[in-house]
Order: sequence, then structure tokens, then C-alpha cells
Amino acid sequence: MAATDAGDHGRGSGTPRFQPAERDPLTGVGNRHGITGELRARLRQLREGGDGFALVFLDVDGLKGINESLGRNIGDDVLRGLGERLQEITRASDAVGRLDSDEFVIIWRAVRSASDVRRLHKRVADALSAPIEVGGKLLRLTTSAGALVVDDPVDLEPDELLQEADAAMYRARSAGPGGLVFFEPDMLQLGERSLVTASELRRAIREDELLLYAQPVMDVATGRSAGAEMLIRWQHPQRGLLSPADFLVAADAGDLMGELGAWVIDRAVARTAAWARSGSMDYYRVGINISPRQLSSTDVAGQVRAALARHQTEPDNLVIEIVESADFDYRSRAAEQVRQLIDLGVRVGIDDFGSGFSNMAHLRDLPVDLVKVDRALVSLDPDPREEAILGAVQSIAAAIGADVVLEGVENRKQLELAERCGVRFVQGFLTGRPAVCTDARPEARDPRRASGAA
Repeated sequence: MAATDAGDHGRGSGTPRFQPAERDPLTGVGNRHGITGELRARLRQLREGGDGFALVFLDVDGLKGINESLGRNIGDDVLRGLGERLQEITRASDAVGRLDSDEFVIIWRAVRSASDVRRLHKRVADALSAPIEVGGKLLRLTTSAGALVVDDPVDLEPDELLQEADAAMYRARSAGPGGLVFFEPDMLQLGERSLVTASELRRAIREDELLLYAQPVMDVATGRSAGAEMLIRWQHPQRGLLSPADFLVAADAGDLMGELGAWVIDRAVARTAAWARSGSMDYYRVGINISPRQLSSTDVAGQVRAALARHQTEPDNLVIEIVESADFDYRSRAAEQVRQLIDLGVRVGIDDFGSGFSNMAHLRDLPVDLVKVDRALVSLDPDPREEAILGAVQSIAAAIGADVVLEGVENRKQLELAERCGVRFVQGFLTGRPAVCTDARPEARDPRRASGAA
């Protein structure tokens, strides 16, 4: 948006003169037919020398989870509320539409730069994240956004513009809730590959091609095995063994994260129950990775509760490891699910701490039992600065009653650093590589004991 237009926003309704057949019956904003016509008109005006515009594709994070846990009527109320807010904060000359169950678009006129879009997106994000009261409950939502600025008389059709904004939105979703990403040409290629892989992944879940791996965790003081982190792998019939990095973006793009997460939870709890039946679990905890997006969009607490009942094992045996994210909002539905998990008796940890925008509120606001320090924080040859940082994390964790796990430990120098800093647990290739789960629980290897025996 040009600076001269900044004061106009919020004064009108972002629903231009759509005909009844061009309106979404639930929210009152434009439907796909109406938005396509509006884009066609904007492109024609641009070719005739008119102003450029921005197209923003918004995906409502967590709507599927709201439908599952609170009912579709509540979900519809949320959508109506979002539609009203979008119309309130846009001008009559802008356009707001709803294309799918949880996907909205905004067409902003007279937008000339990415910085204009960022400024407008912040206004939208702030408005949509304010609590919405539906069914006697206050809900806080975030959106993932993909955007492009159209300022040249390009030879594109409306559907192509929507496809480009959609591809950028999927990239934003893969980075976590609440983000904004601008379209780049390579995203379409990624999108095409992801759609193919998502189709294959659906088949993999159905035909049992997924595997559960585990990597042991070692107690630094005793050298004993203290647990294991569960990991997912895909035995692809043509591509071989794939790690999550090879297919999680595709899972997200194909709306398979909920199904994939449910598979991991069920198999991990089943394996934990089997290990518990064959021996003591007094000192052994099994970690399951959960992303903030999963907590926002699926009923993770319900899945864990059902798996515990189905496989008859103690919740205290599990640690739900929440992947570190700057976007985690402790007033959100995701945070409520964490509290439900704690009420179940499941332990909670913060995973990949230090990997990016680490937020001390994560340690302040949740009763975490475990802080897993990301491998990026400690190099293969640790220096005094890294030791000081790790020591500080250990001190903070100890003050709140949490233990620390140093991830990515590959050599003795890193292990010795953990010892000096008082870190209780380590995990990495030095003490045990990931391996497919079997009837025997994974055991850590203490390199100090092995070298001493030699």
C-alpha cells in the first residue's frame, strides 16, 4: 500500500460490489468466483495504466482442530467472525474472499512494495489474533500468509496468481504458524514435488511403509540409559529410507500432519507399553516430538489420552517434546492442549532450545521437565563462549526444576563440556545412533566406559 493510503484502512468494508452468486454464504465475503472476477478486473486496470495491487493468501491455523474438538458449528462461528474482522480492517476498494474451508484472500489496491504488504499484514495479524468469543469460549487464532505484489502488466490469469500466493502460503505454514512469506518462482516447483510426495505419503500411511526409530539418551553422571527419543522414517519403495526433512513439508502441504502425528503417537505409546511390560521403566522416559502447529491444528491431547488407554501404559513414561518456536502463544489453543497433557500426567519438554528465536517465556510459562539444547548451540570443538551459554541454560533450567539434554553430541569434547556444565543428559551419535525400534529398548553406550575397558 502506498503511504498516502495508510490512513484509509479500517474505514470501510473489504467486500466490493459482489453479486449474490459471488458471495460466500457463510461469511458474506467474496467466493472463488467473485475473487477470480475481481482479480481479472484488477489485471485489466493494471494493463491500462492503473495502480498495482497485492494478493495475500491467508490460512487459518488450527481450524481443523477446533472443528474436531469443539464441533463444526463453533468452527463456522469462528469463520464468520474472521470474515467480519477482515471486512472491518480493509477498505471498500479492497476485496476479501474465502476460497476454501479455512482459506481467505485479500486484494489490496495501490500497494507498491513488500514493506507495504508487511505493514498491512501486521494489522491483519493483530486483528485476527485478538480473542474471539464463540460458544462461551475465548479462542485466539493465527494465520499463515503467502503474498505477492502485482505491479507489472503481467501476462497472467487470476488462477495463476492464486496458485502463486497459495504456494507462498504453504511455505509460510511449513515454517510455523503466524508467518508471512512472499512468492518466489521456485516455490511452484517445490509445490509440484510436494503434491506428488503428499500423494505417496498417503499411500505410505495406508500401506504401512512408515517406521519408528529411536535414539537413546544417556545420563552423564552414571552412563546409564535414561530414555529414548522416538523418530519417524519412511521406507520409500523407490527412494529408500527417508528422514522427516524429506517429507514433512509435503505432509504439511497435503494436510497430513494430523494423521502422521497420530501414527507416531500411537506407535510410540504402543512401543513404550511393550518395553514397560518386559522390564522396569523407573528411570526410562520416551520422548515424542510435537510441533506447535500440531498442537494448534489437531487434538494431540486426545490422541495421547486414547493411545494410553488403548495400550495400557503409564503417562509418566512419556515426554512430549514441543519443538522450540518463537510463534508459540501461551494464551492459544496450543497452550491449552499442553496443559491438558500435563493434567494427564505426561511430562513436557522443550525441544531444539537455542535453535532460533528462543523465548524465555517458554521456560517461564510452562511447567517443563526437560530442556533439550539444540546441536547448533555447541560446536564440535566447543569454545569458552559456548561453555558460558550452556552453563547459563543449565542454571536457568535447574532454577525451575528442569533437567537439560545436550543434543547432537558427537565427540568426547562435547561430552566433557556437558559434564563441566552440570548437564544431566546427552543425546547424539557418540552415545547411540537412531535405530529401528525392536522388542528391546534402545540402550546408550558410554564411551568413557568403553575406552576404559579397552
